Amino acid sequence: MGTLPRYPVGMIRSPSSPRANATTPEPYHPAALRRCLGPLAVTAQGIAAIGLSGTAVINIPQIIASAGNSTWLCYLAAFLVVLLVTETLILFRQLPATAEGIACYVRDGLGDRLGNLAGWTLLLGYAGSSICCLAVFGQYLDLFCGRLGFGVPTLAGVLAGGLFCLALARRGAGLSAMTMLASESISVLVIIAMCGLILLRVQHSVTTIDFFQTADSFSTLQNGMVLAVLSFVGFESTATLGQEAVDPLRTVPRALRTSVWISGCLFLFWAFVLNLGLAWLPASQRGENTALVLLADHMGRPGAGALIGLGGFLCFFGATLANLMACGRVVYSLAGRGLLPAYLAGIHPRLHTPVAALAACSGIVISICCGLLLRGLHASQIFDSAGSFGVLGFLCCYLLVAMAAWRTSWRQGWWQTLLPGCTAAVLLAITASFLLTSGSSLAGVIGLFIVLLGAGAVLTLGPISPLWLRCPGPPRPGP
Repeated sequence: MGTLPRYPVGMIRSPSSPRANATTPEPYHPAALRRCLGPLAVTAQGIAAIGLSGTAVINIPQIIASAGNSTWLCYLAAFLVVLLVTETLILFRQLPATAEGIACYVRDGLGDRLGNLAGWTLLLGYAGSSICCLAVFGQYLDLFCGRLGFGVPTLAGVLAGGLFCLALARRGAGLSAMTMLASESISVLVIIAMCGLILLRVQHSVTTIDFFQTADSFSTLQNGMVLAVLSFVGFESTATLGQEAVDPLRTVPRALRTSVWISGCLFLFWAFVLNLGLAWLPASQRGENTALVLLADHMGRPGAGALIGLGGFLCFFGATLANLMACGRVVYSLAGRGLLPAYLAGIHPRLHTPVAALAACSGIVISICCGLLLRGLHASQIFDSAGSFGVLGFLCCYLLVAMAAWRTSWRQGWWQTLLPGCTAAVLLAITASFLLTSGSSLAGVIGLFIVLLGAGAVLTLGPISPLWLRCPGPPRPGP
């Protein structure tokens, strides 16, 4: 496999420089981030970025509203697709992951320029996911506080949640990972308890005919499977902690597999059980963002509705934190390569975190989210639009990784050659299906993504250099 990329000498400041002191962030360097994370912390990053309970409260009800009893089948097919992508990523297990995440795999297989483009697509993906998760965090915080007798405006919740995520992220990856693990564990237990209440209430026997009944049409089943696949995006963010993992060659591949298997098993179980419960609601309520809260009220369990609100805002808080951490590290890496202002590659000398990149990402995400809310958009609308924007970034990066894997594994064995080819074909089909089904309703979002992707392509592939690279800087030290 390839070797670690060579970083510009000019990005490493001489120790004798008067600016290299304890009050100035350290410049970009592969060893600047502290290696302190074990397998549990790295796995927690991937699971939190997926947002397990977020899938239960939003994605699964949306698919049930359209695909009905075939929802579990949609998630089974999606699980198999994501396993293909995971195994394709693991083909690079002998390459140590860096802060740019799976973009380093593209760099190894397709070169620096396409590796930079992959990093740009990841940046767009994590930014979109951060915005959509932060918006729904504010919605569920308001819902939970409303159940307790006082309201918190969604805008205030978004602002407080975003700033709290930044405060945790800058303190260190270890603290953030444990926070994400705790919040996700509580929210998952809440959803499992809700499933237990549904199973206790079920009086009729569940026959195999009910759950092997196909959807009304193939297009409905296809749309449900695409939405189910998109429920898994974010699992690859474990690779962004590769420079901070104690044993990245073993920890990152295991974390990728573990996060996908845990998510897939839970999603299949929830799709099966929640379909039973949501059938008691009117058809118009089954696909709403608060469908599980409405279901708890319908069952005469208002306390369960409050707990679902608690689990929802905890889950989306952890998902926002995970995506902001990944986004900050991708920005840090791109800045270190000269594609973004060099100050964003700074490392805090005591905390060993990319504070400047995290602050920039958090500020942009909070500003966009608050701006959309002030324009009158509902949190559910922001979730759909920003989530779709982020998904396009992830799909582009997955495709680049599959191409890189196929190129590096060519003639190394039938499995190494067949796996990335199948993955690329499936991802192309999913991307085309997503664009065809969402093209009319999300035309503006898709257009914005194409514009930003084109800007990234010019930045990383074209002859136009960023303005900050044209400005004269201090002379570089000799080799």
